[in-house]
Amino acid sequence: YCLNTSTIRHEGLRLDDRIEIAAKAGYDAIEPWIREIDEYVQGGGKLSDLNQRIKDLGLTVESAIGFAAWIVDDEAERKAGLETAKRDMDL
Repeated sequence: YCLNTSTIRHEGLRLDDRIEIAAKAGYDAIEPWIREIDEYVQGGGKLSDLNQRIKDLGLTVESAIGFAAWIVDDEAERKAGLETAKRDMDL
């Protein structure tokens, strides 16, 4: 079973807290949102620490949800959206 982390998004609840809740609830995996990962990093968290915490809790990340605007008629917006999508996939 995989938890979409936005289903338990509450004010003040960080991504690492949601991951721990998922593990305690018996989920096998999580599906975070890209913006949640970005918020975690902007708040001083490190991806390597988050990755290790996920592994320590016995979870996997099956996918991540992002909405890069790459399907648009404007060439500049499309190019920027594709760069965002590439960054998201690298993340």
